[in-house]
Amino acid sequence: MTTYAAKTTSAPAGRADFLAMCVSLLLWGGLAAELLAGPPIDDPLSSFPATLLSDSQLSSIHFADHDHGWAVGDRGVILATTNGGRTWQRQNSPVACRLAAVQFLSPQVGFAVGGWTHPYTHHTSGVVLSTRDGGFSWRVMPGLVLPRLSGLRMTSTQEGLAFGESSSLFPSGVFRTSDGGKSWHPVSKNVMPGWVAGDMRSDGSGVLVDHHGTVKLLAAQEIRDSRSPSIGKRSLHQLKLMEDGKGWLVGSAGLALTTTDGGISWTLPSRSLPEIAASDFDLHCVATYQNHVWIAGNPGTSIFYSHDGGGSWQTFRTSSHVPIQSLFFLDQQRGWAAGAMGTILATRDGGRTWRVQNSGGKEAAMLAIFSEPSRVPWEVIARDSYGDGYLAHVEILGRRETASGAQADPSIAFRTHEAALAVGGCGATTAWQFPLRSEGLSETAESIFAYWNRSLDGRAKEKIEQHLVRQIRTWRPSVILTDDVSPLGTDPLAHLTNQLVLTAVEKAADATAYPDQLASGGLEVWQARKVLAVQHHGRQGSLNVVPAQWAPRLGGAVSDIASRAKALLEHEVTSSPTNIPLAILIDHLPQGTGRRDVFSGLALTPGGSARRMLHEAPAGDLASLSKAAQKRHNVQQLLARIDKNNPTGAGWMGQIDDLTRDLPARNGGEILFQLATRYQQSGQSEQAAEVMQQLVDRYPQHPLADSAAIWLLKYLASGEESHRTRSETRYTVQLATAVRPDEKEIDDNPNLAPSETNTKQVQNVLDQRIDTTFTGAARTTTAAPQVSASERASRAINLARQIERARPTLYADPAFRFPLAVLFRAAGQPRQSEKWIGAIAASSTTDPWALQAQNELWLAHGQGQPPKRLASCTFAPAPPKLDGRLDDLVWTTARPISLVDPAGSREQLPAAVVVVTYDREFLYLAASVQKHAAQAYPVDDAPRTYDADLAKFDRLQIALDLDRDYQSFYQIDVDSRGFTSDQSLGDKTWNPQYYVARGGDDAWWTIEMAIPFAELSSQPAQSKDAWGIAVMRVLPTVGVQAITPPESATLRPEGLGLLLFD
Repeated sequence: MTTYAAKTTSAPAGRADFLAMCVSLLLWGGLAAELLAGPPIDDPLSSFPATLLSDSQLSSIHFADHDHGWAVGDRGVILATTNGGRTWQRQNSPVACRLAAVQFLSPQVGFAVGGWTHPYTHHTSGVVLSTRDGGFSWRVMPGLVLPRLSGLRMTSTQEGLAFGESSSLFPSGVFRTSDGGKSWHPVSKNVMPGWVAGDMRSDGSGVLVDHHGTVKLLAAQEIRDSRSPSIGKRSLHQLKLMEDGKGWLVGSAGLALTTTDGGISWTLPSRSLPEIAASDFDLHCVATYQNHVWIAGNPGTSIFYSHDGGGSWQTFRTSSHVPIQSLFFLDQQRGWAAGAMGTILATRDGGRTWRVQNSGGKEAAMLAIFSEPSRVPWEVIARDSYGDGYLAHVEILGRRETASGAQADPSIAFRTHEAALAVGGCGATTAWQFPLRSEGLSETAESIFAYWNRSLDGRAKEKIEQHLVRQIRTWRPSVILTDDVSPLGTDPLAHLTNQLVLTAVEKAADATAYPDQLASGGLEVWQARKVLAVQHHGRQGSLNVVPAQWAPRLGGAVSDIASRAKALLEHEVTSSPTNIPLAILIDHLPQGTGRRDVFSGLALTPGGSARRMLHEAPAGDLASLSKAAQKRHNVQQLLARIDKNNPTGAGWMGQIDDLTRDLPARNGGEILFQLATRYQQSGQSEQAAEVMQQLVDRYPQHPLADSAAIWLLKYLASGEESHRTRSETRYTVQLATAVRPDEKEIDDNPNLAPSETNTKQVQNVLDQRIDTTFTGAARTTTAAPQVSASERASRAINLARQIERARPTLYADPAFRFPLAVLFRAAGQPRQSEKWIGAIAASSTTDPWALQAQNELWLAHGQGQPPKRLASCTFAPAPPKLDGRLDDLVWTTARPISLVDPAGSREQLPAAVVVVTYDREFLYLAASVQKHAAQAYPVDDAPRTYDADLAKFDRLQIALDLDRDYQSFYQIDVDSRGFTSDQSLGDKTWNPQYYVARGGDDAWWTIEMAIPFAELSSQPAQSKDAWGIAVMRVLPTVGVQAITPPESATLRPEGLGLLLFD
């Protein structure tokens, strides 16, 4: 078979030798600069104010005997008792991150595991704690680079198992220790999606459950498939495995499964749990003792108990309603439960009666209900919860899915929970029942509800109301904060959420609404006193929250605290608005007392059931902190007003010292990242790179340092950006069209007749048409920065070396490895290039990044079948006539490739076919796309604008990755009208000159494009070249199609395939 590796884009003359030297430096040299220099900024191992610890959620409870017990949870909380729970004392914890599991082997020897999410990159880190004195002193195991851990099972003081998230460095997410937790070794090197539950027997065998609800079997150094139960969209939460091979697995919607063969197969128990469990309980935890089984969850009003291994069930009431996260029974009589708001319950009669042993609160002062995490006004929660002690909980209604119906980002629920903690909340929950389609699609209220109805058997409205009523009755809030109304349909998801919440508030107070929640579920009716909605689109509010407001107890502005939550959800710095208006939708307080502020008129005293004690202002010079906060706000507002198309150039570069002087390190790093982003968005990538480098140098431990380093590596290794930098001319967008009124002009022009020599004539004729068809089509020139290829490579290698030594997890990330592989390949060292991606290729047979790496190895060696679909680019004997008809010989002889629906897609989309061909000057692309009945197809003959808004139209997204680094690529989008939008490395000022013609009929729309190679590279493509390519079709209200998965309405680099030039 023909191989293509030898003819990939080569380095310019002289560059290969230099790259070889740089690669050698990477492998054998050392740099004085270290990213690890200096103390961490926002260290997750530091502490929260003590008052915030009392109501932290407890995730795990364990007893070594009748007297000695421990409970661990959010913010690093560790509680201990030496008298069976009559009193609980907080032990000194060396961490402030979530501790997910605790286990003691004796009253003295114990272990705990957990971890946290890194801001912006959203990589995770794990912690392992150990104690030898019953917890009087806890020690963090040093030098570990594990991902966040969610489970632990020690079989002796030396041997045990831990599991949690997967990472690029440890793709399986499962680890064993044989030295008491000092070191951990991965079980398997295969990519796994991360684990939510698991357990292990004393012989080392066990069972694990991943984020997608798939059950796996654990052997010595192997993770094997089992006969996973079919659970639909439900989530699994906890697993308990016994020595005799029996076990239990619990999850959402009252799901309880049992096994008798060590987890190989799972079935429903011989008798189902009470009906109320399936309708109104999400089960979070299970405990067993011999044949006795106890199960609990959300709400925490009830314990489901079986004395005969699931043959019969009883329901016991607790004295609490907040969710229960963990159960532990020493014998058939003595047990404990732990959960939200620091709650610990105890029983001495097998669960028949329970009493409260510890609590940091009984109800939420505020319940924030929003459709998605990005819509939550974190500033409001920061002010009222972190600053004024009001207990707050966040409820997220929707869960994004991929085009194939899988959960888009399993980590988003945990990151939202962390975000709520960061602003002083008690936590966050994300509903599993109400999926939202892939981000980037245009939705209407009807399409959202139709999608929900398909998932919920046509009962979406009832199910959502029932869920929200349950949550209101569980958390018992005085104030509910929710999305804005949008009656004109500009924000249908927010409008739906608003209306559903208002209905649920009314029904939560009605004893005739969902009465089973009251009679069988143990909840009570609840009347919220106020309902507020966040106003958008310039709407005025009755109340206003000013994020720049200085809050002494916060030690900063409200926006400073809110930015920590946003960093856990976004990849870039997101500034707070100048004002957050709130509208009062419901007010049950007398005489207008509730209209002055969010909690005005409510008698919620510090230390009461819904408000924690207030903490003191942090130590330090508050006047200086206040001044720094105001400066940060002013600078961010100034940066936000910079015109992307008219940047201030080097002027800002010279003011970096002034911009960051007297600012805390966190704020200084954010300012630099925002400045770099503005430079990059305005087409000044060299200046952006300089500012990113300053961020890495000045603030090496900043949360944004990793993001800056990755951006720098992508930029410096990018062939596309290198070409743009070397170009002396920057072109504006110029498009050609072939709409019906002008077709005769083209048909009558002999210069457009097919021939082998008329490529330039095509361009000339199209240029003439541009003069009369478009506005603002003049060329502009800029002085290109004189940065040689060798300089770019040198900087990339130096940066890579720093990352290797300081950030091993980042170093293993595909976002790092693929660009580095390009440097080796360009340096004439293909074996080293293959080495970098070989580990990724061997990690999985289904992971998109692993398939991408396998594709590269196939390209180099040509052995067997390609792992992903290929697109062929044939040589055009004559250029096509750009008229949108697709009847030229070049199209009929080329090899088309069809776009395919996502695996598991609920709806089959109409056909779409793409053809790519080339000659010595142009890359040609044609597409024939069948129209969809639900989509509008207007004809727009108006002059085309730069980077048109295509969001509402059936469109194609095309990515071209010339050097196959799978991080930086050219992107050109074109819709059914022939309108376009283009960008490079996220920079929309990339405005190449290319030509587009549209056509079609009532059933199909067609596109023809001609892209000069000069706009893409310093040399045209040659036979046997290989580029990365993605072509995605986005039907805004329906779904997506693509050449290769994963399909998404936003192009994902791991979804690129190969374009092979004949």
